[in-house]
Amino acid sequence: MKKIVFTLMASAMALGGFMVINGCSDPTVSVSLGSPSLQVVDARSGAGIDGVSVKLTPVDTEVSQSSVTASSDSSGNVSFSDVSYGTYVVTGTKNGWAIVPFEATVGNWNDDLGIMYGAAATKGADPDAVSIFLIWGDSGDVDAHLTYPDVIDAGGAAYGTFSAANAYYPLDEARTHVGYFGSAIQYGTASDFAMIDVDDTNGTGPETVSLMGANAGSGTTTLTAVNAATPYVGGLLTAGNYYWMGAAEYYVDSYTSGTVLDDKDVKVIITQGEDIKGIFVVPVDMSIKTLSLLRVQIFYDQANTSTTLVFMPDVRLVQDATFGSGIKSLGGASVNTPFAVTCAKK
Repeated sequence: MKKIVFTLMASAMALGGFMVINGCSDPTVSVSLGSPSLQVVDARSGAGIDGVSVKLTPVDTEVSQSSVTASSDSSGNVSFSDVSYGTYVVTGTKNGWAIVPFEATVGNWNDDLGIMYGAAATKGADPDAVSIFLIWGDSGDVDAHLTYPDVIDAGGAAYGTFSAANAYYPLDEARTHVGYFGSAIQYGTASDFAMIDVDDTNGTGPETVSLMGANAGSGTTTLTAVNAATPYVGGLLTAGNYYWMGAAEYYVDSYTSGTVLDDKDVKVIITQGEDIKGIFVVPVDMSIKTLSLLRVQIFYDQANTSTTLVFMPDVRLVQDATFGSGIKSLGGASVNTPFAVTCAKK
């Protein structure tokens, strides 16, 4: 199974003080204690996840406390007590789940550490399903969108021969769209290649798209020969012949009137199994309403037994609501490294 690996960098800050004993200052650092809490939430349903072991590990070297651990209850709520003020890495574990870590500061202004997100390793009968979930930082509505070629659900012919020249080809073939489009949400179903699991309209997410390579059809006709020198996918696919089925395109849109993505601390997190494959953030200071964030190249092996999805970071501005035309590249797509995951087909 191919893996996507992204690194999340953390920064640290320290808090300290002095005690006063009998009117004299003592250079002993005082220990201020907090009672932080958080909630662990299922990115595919928005419900709390019970039985998650959550650990706070100090980032500050000055924090005179070892790691502390607590478990989530039936609503996903986690409470700690007597935690020294400072900055912590927050991690969670539960068998059969991917839990996304984050960093938080415990202080007299902050006992609510927010939400920790997770996704189950399997979706229905598919152990290789990929979750792409969207979260954001304020109450305005942000929507996730994904389009992909109709031939994938139809099980028809391959799209053509993959090359560097057409890796970012115009999305002009017949396509299936999941997301809010026209006047209603297009969810898709669990038997399709992609579906919307949860659509959050008035919170901060999650809004989640699942990709199910097990449901993909069969490639026919044109094969692409892949080796180590093949642009974007060389080294990610085992050398051999593949059916290239075209690409899925993942978009995020600031749906609330008059708002842009830059202001919302938008994050897109990709998981497969118990692994976090990637964490993407939307660029700031660009006044972007709708952004094409990822292009996902879809390959079937020659025997049609597995689907490999190559995630290619793609920062593009959508000029109109058709999600298939008027897309202007903002640059950088050709210099980002793609990553891949593999799914067994039914």
